[in-house]
Formats: sequence, C-alpha cells, structure tokens
Amino acid sequence: MKKILLASVIGLLSTGAMATALCDGTSGGPKTVDAASGSFNVTAIKSTCSQNVFLDYSGNSTSMGVGTGSKKGKTAYKGNTAGGAVTRHADCPTTGCTATESGAAATQALTDAASSS
Repeated sequence: MKKILLASVIGLLSTGAMATALCDGTSGGPKTVDAASGSFNVTAIKSTCSQNVFLDYSGNSTSMGVGTGSKKGKTAYKGNTAGGAVTRHADCPTTGCTATESGAAATQALTDAASSS
C-alpha cells in the first residue's frame, strides 16, 4: 500500500530543493501541498497520511522526488518523475524508519531524477 501511495504522489508534488515533510509519522489525516509558481507542481494536491508513515518530497521546475518510510517498517523507499520507479532507498534502524530516512530518500530521488535526464 505504501508503494501505491508513494507512486501516486510522485508526479503530483513539488517544492524547492530541500526535502519537505508531508506526512510526519505522528498525525494522520488530510494534508495539502500548495502549487508553487515555477515549480513542477501546478495544482494543489490533497492527500491523506497514515499515523505511522513519513513522507517527504523534494522538487524543482523540471522534476520531483519522493521518499517514504514507516515507523514500523525496515526499509525507506524513493521514486521520481524522471522515469524513476519506486525502489528501495536504504535500510532503516531496527526500531523503524524516521523522518531522517524519508527525507534522505526524497533528496536522493531528486538527485537521481537530475542524473537521468
């Protein structure tokens, strides 16, 4: 399910080069990412977060990267809009993933998008 959510968000979100948290791993529920002038995303995106999921995104004017992990999971995943399918990014600590892993995955996904174009 996490991979489906991640894949659906990849082409929809965008912001500056730094990873931004959409899902913070604590408060589930509806979240919105506003459209930004000059960014990859041209419309506001509404999403719903699960309580134990971290989801970060990073983007620029030509591509988008997304990273995710679960507090109860052992793997962080990443994907991007430049043909980057959702893939394993890194192992998480034995206590579960944190915002650190999902942020790093989003940043790496954007880097991967730039190198694939």
